[in-house]
Amino acid sequence: MHDIFISYAKADYEIANIIADALSQEGFETWWDVSIPTGSTFDQAIEYAVVNAKCVIVLWSENSSKSEWVHVEAAEGKARNILVPILVSETEIPFAFRRRQTADLRPWLKDRNHPSFERVLDDIRRLCDAPKEPVKNNNQKTEQSLPSPGPEQPSVQKQVAHPEPEKKFSKYMKIAGLLLLIALTAFAVKNFVLQSEIQIGDAYENGIVFEIAADGSSLKVCGNDDIGSYNWYEAKDMAAEYKAGGYSDWRLPTKEELNTMLINLSNEGLGDFKDDWYWSSTATDGKGWEQKFPEGFQQNNGVG
Repeated sequence: MHDIFISYAKADYEIANIIADALSQEGFETWWDVSIPTGSTFDQAIEYAVVNAKCVIVLWSENSSKSEWVHVEAAEGKARNILVPILVSETEIPFAFRRRQTADLRPWLKDRNHPSFERVLDDIRRLCDAPKEPVKNNNQKTEQSLPSPGPEQPSVQKQVAHPEPEKKFSKYMKIAGLLLLIALTAFAVKNFVLQSEIQIGDAYENGIVFEIAADGSSLKVCGNDDIGSYNWYEAKDMAAEYKAGGYSDWRLPTKEELNTMLINLSNEGLGDFKDDWYWSSTATDGKGWEQKFPEGFQQNNGVG
């Protein structure tokens, strides 16, 4: 097990290199993607390295804030409560990570005597226990070796009650008076032992957590990509073909799950849901149910 995993965007390589060298000189064993052995599978190597780190450092910048990989790596560190977020350039921290206190190393990157780096070291030491003795003035960075990881009736419209929010959604098209889709917002069920740090509204596996089992054993994630407007039949096909987060079992939500998304996400301004209608997988007499965001109406009017 190494001390530190460094998550960063490729465009910030020089900054990551500076920070990795400085941490190595303090006696920490650092790992970042330059350490991937030849022949190893990239995603397996990254997963192995994150899981076996005592501390995950994420370097937030305009580049990393848009990086899918950085979000996944940071989410793993957050879930294990070993995340140390660091601001290295001007950017808005992604929503799911704003509740974490973020260290600002921008002054230190300009002046190596700035005390902000010492404060980061204190946080890292708490997570890594006692590191090795500092090896000051040693500018040689050692690459770490990594083993290969090994029914309601048709034409009925009803308003769904809005319980107190805990914590937005689609493309709506009218053509010749026909209601066409409503953008696909698929979701996947992830069965795993839930980490206490994960909460409704957090980014996870290329989506947003909208429901967590009462016993913490599983969660549900809705996709956050806007992939366009389709009729109900096309939407089901698009859901089956959707690929995100390394998963291929995404699907349309049931109308009950749509309502949960409305309550837990839309009412809190999460998910970037447009003011529109959304398809569910629920059908009556072969016609799909849909829900209006943010008003909450559900209907099955036979125009899908």
